[in-house]
Amino acid sequence: MNFAFHIAKVPLGFHILVSSGKLYEIKEYTNMVIPYTLSWENYMSAFTTIVNNIYLFLIPVGILKGIKNTGTS
Repeated sequence: MNFAFHIAKVPLGFHILVSSGKLYEIKEYTNMVIPYTLSWENYMSAFTTIVNNIYLFLIPVGILKGIKNTGTS
């Protein structure tokens, strides 16, 4: 099979997709998923920021606890 044969199959496959009603289902699913995905955009940014910068909180807390506990035996 050559490259031109594969290109010729694309419109036929798309025609079958449209006539079977699958294209409508894909569009319906897309219309549902895109707003849901975009609603998580701010939460994912916040989560990534916290995970990537947790050391900025842990290191000073560790230092302060270490200073406080240096006098005990």
